[in-house]
Amino acid sequence: MLDLRERVRLIAVAMVETAPEQAAYQAATTLAEKLGLPTEEGHGLAGAGTRCLRDGAETSCDDGIVRFVKPAFAESVLDYVARTYPEAWQQVREWTVELPQRLSGDPNAPSVLARLARTVSELAARRDDLDLLRRAAEAWSATSGLRPLAVEVLGMAAAVDTALGRGARQWMYDSAYHRRGAAATLTAVAEACAKYGTVYPENALTRLRHLAAVEHETVRSAVRQAVTDLAGDDRMRTRVLDGLGIWLQGTKGRPVGCEAFLDVVQTRDDQDHLAVIGEAARRSRSRLAEALSKGWRAALVEPATTDRARTLIAAWLDDALTSLQTGDADRPRTVVRVLGHAARDDARYLPRLVRAVDAWYAQTDDPTPDRTALRRTLIETASSADPLLSAQEGEGTA
Repeated sequence: MLDLRERVRLIAVAMVETAPEQAAYQAATTLAEKLGLPTEEGHGLAGAGTRCLRDGAETSCDDGIVRFVKPAFAESVLDYVARTYPEAWQQVREWTVELPQRLSGDPNAPSVLARLARTVSELAARRDDLDLLRRAAEAWSATSGLRPLAVEVLGMAAAVDTALGRGARQWMYDSAYHRRGAAATLTAVAEACAKYGTVYPENALTRLRHLAAVEHETVRSAVRQAVTDLAGDDRMRTRVLDGLGIWLQGTKGRPVGCEAFLDVVQTRDDQDHLAVIGEAARRSRSRLAEALSKGWRAALVEPATTDRARTLIAAWLDDALTSLQTGDADRPRTVVRVLGHAARDDARYLPRLVRAVDAWYAQTDDPTPDRTALRRTLIETASSADPLLSAQEGEGTA
């Protein structure tokens, strides 16, 4: 039976299987040092150099890439060591967290570390080891070059419906809600939301909403990018904008949420058209138009984003006017419906919208009939939706 010393190379290969020979050997050597096992100066592990990876019956080294001969052997190695050597296993866990720093200078580091992230995520899931996941995420996010590794391992773990996945999502929520942890870790949590949010979009948006309240620009930028990335997925866009609508009804993280909404609505498709207008036009009775109205209402009323919202309203009106002039009535109809219906529920919106529309209208000294008609139709639609004007008309009728 192999003793722990002889298993060192197997543990190392199990963590970074398919790594180049030198990287796997370096991993094995650093693990031997961590466990206090003897090495010979100048030769490394057991005095064998990289031959220790070639001579074993369990491993092969074809074309300089180290693999196990049997499939799924890596899982067996790690699970056996964890059960049989519990004290040494704690050191193995520490070595796993430290390993990326030792390998980051290797030219093959990106592929090796990507494999390590998958292994850590799978290992933590099998053993329900949230502590390993948390330690890895905190340590790796502390170094800018390794933060993508922290994002990857968090995203993979949180995307699955296992005890570890639920634990990972809860830890991310606690970190976001209580603003607990270094800014680098919170940034990694925000970026990981874009990874697992394709599976649990509402769950990810809740964490992003709490992170938006963190007083750190890097974290806030990561929040905005995560929202934009999620909304960039056609399958997710309506759910993301729905979630933003709920987010923007509250006060926590509202300015950042409004910025994120504006990031989404200014996104253009391959034809350089505003993407969400086209999608809302294709889904005339969908929740998407209502979600967009909620977002515009919040963004135009929010002091931090009012000016930017006015600029983007002009871009939406330009899109509507161009479409109208080319015979496409669906896009301008959608713009009027979305921006006009946004006047519901908040009397502060209409005067701001009128100022934005008038500023757009005044950009030319000789407005075309289409431009004049678009302005009039939008203001009339918004006025009929405005709660104060609607109430006054009702009283007059009575």
